[in-house]
Amino acid sequence: MGEKENILLIEKLITDEDFDKLNDYFKDINNINIFDVVGIELKEIRHSNTIAWLLDPLENHNLGALFFQRFMSHLFEKDPDYFNDRFIDKNINILHLLLNDIVDMKVFREKENIDILVVSRKLKIVFCIENKIKAGISNTQLDKYYKYINENYSSFSKFFLLLSPAGYKVPVDKSENPEDWISASYEDIVKILRSILKLEIEQKVKYIIGDYIKFLEKENIVGNDELDGILSRLCAKHKGAIDLLLKYQKSQPLFNRVREIFKETLQDYEKQGKIVCRKNTNPFWFYFSTTNMNKYLPYDQNRPGSWKWDPGVKYQYWVDLKEDSCPPPRIVLELGPQGQDDDTIRKMNLILKSVDSKEVTASNQYRRTKNWDINIDWTNDSLEDLNDEHMKAEIRKTLDEVLRWEETEVKKLFP
Repeated sequence: MGEKENILLIEKLITDEDFDKLNDYFKDINNINIFDVVGIELKEIRHSNTIAWLLDPLENHNLGALFFQRFMSHLFEKDPDYFNDRFIDKNINILHLLLNDIVDMKVFREKENIDILVVSRKLKIVFCIENKIKAGISNTQLDKYYKYINENYSSFSKFFLLLSPAGYKVPVDKSENPEDWISASYEDIVKILRSILKLEIEQKVKYIIGDYIKFLEKENIVGNDELDGILSRLCAKHKGAIDLLLKYQKSQPLFNRVREIFKETLQDYEKQGKIVCRKNTNPFWFYFSTTNMNKYLPYDQNRPGSWKWDPGVKYQYWVDLKEDSCPPPRIVLELGPQGQDDDTIRKMNLILKSVDSKEVTASNQYRRTKNWDINIDWTNDSLEDLNDEHMKAEIRKTLDEVLRWEETEVKKLFP
């Protein structure tokens, strides 16, 4: 496509009325915002400070326990059994949390490194909240908090919550008691805050809550239905122009270098005969198989499976490079049981059982089995300060964890 055609594509995009709406939207969110001023960005500690402030009934927002009670009500609606099963004192139930002022409730920050700890000695309840914006969960982190709560609040009703942008559940390999943790997303937080904005509350508190919602939308921590609608229509009508603009976006050189680092590291492992890299067209993912797993789930092109573009594949590892994923980035093991024979399904279910995951049948299409977090974050880097060797070392470390898991755990399943 020539220069004139490219100019015409861009001209059609910027003269679209939806493009004007998009401009107006970003003018609005780029107005002075208290959370931009304090530099909250993606720093978990400052998000935790904001949420702890809202949860504390004695804070100067003068909302009392309103935010806490609406938060608990929302979580109860999502999983009533979790709450009903955890009250130790049968004379106390969810209604006591929703209908009482809970004036003795205290909110602690970073007590024993726990992000937010909510305690009511009157009702004998304790809430442990772990907040994750970008960083992953360390292997012993949640178990350490779980042990501390059980040892120090043994007679209390205990609730454990993992808060993250996507509301992901605690991975089975990150906790000895994943079933004791419930999950919530920042979408849940925004939904509750929007409901509070409809009430008669102090104007200064409305400004703070409104700014926080706008900030979460601006940083893509939560979605925005109006913005999503505008973007969907523009993408549908002007895909060519948008693709052209994306090609030259400022962050492209940085992201391209990150992809090259991953590609180079994976190719090194392929040269050593440890993995087999697969053809990749998605800019955010790399696919590969491993020499060990290929012995147990071998490639079989004669049997149609879950991945129609390559019917011989029974499983795949993939590296997720999406900057909006949580936790970022990571290696994912995904099984493809669809259309497989009984022996293959048996082997897959042995693997799933070893990581406490539900069984599959030949009618299931995909099943994500296990994740390995890669401890790197390039989102605040520039091309100049990107540390190639550090990134490669962390990728190698995670790849070695995957291969070690195959050697020590999977090998036991198929003697």
